Amino acid sequence: MIGQVTKPFVTICLVTFNSGHVIEQSLRSLQEALVTSRIAYEIRVVDNGSDDDTVEIVRRIRPEAQIIENYTNLGYAMAINQAVKESQANWLLFLNPDTIVTTDLFLFLQNVDPIKY
Repeated sequence: MIGQVTKPFVTICLVTFNSGHVIEQSLRSLQEALVTSRIAYEIRVVDNGSDDDTVEIVRRIRPEAQIIENYTNLGYAMAINQAVKESQANWLLFLNPDTIVTTDLFLFLQNVDPIKY
C-alpha cells in the first residue's frame, strides 16, 4: 500500500570507534546477505567519537543507515542501548564492525521460531 511502512524483520546494530579500516568490508558482506534474503531491515550505527573516517564510510556505503554520533566514547553498553532504542523489529542483530556475515545469515533467521529462543 502507498504510505504504509513495513516493520523491519531485523534491526542491525553496530557500535564503532575508529573502525574505518574494517567497516567497509563488513558492510559489503552485510549487503550481500541482505540482497540474498530480501528482508525488511534497518541499520543503526552508533559511533563512539571516532576521529577517523568511519562515519563517512558508513554514509557512503549504507546511506540508509541511521547513524548516531557520540562526541565521546560512551562504551559499548551505552552505545548498543542507543542502537536498539525504539526498534520494532522481530530480531536484533549485534555486529562488531569487523564482522563478515555469510550470505545465508538472514535466510537462516527467517526459518527460526523466535518463540523458542
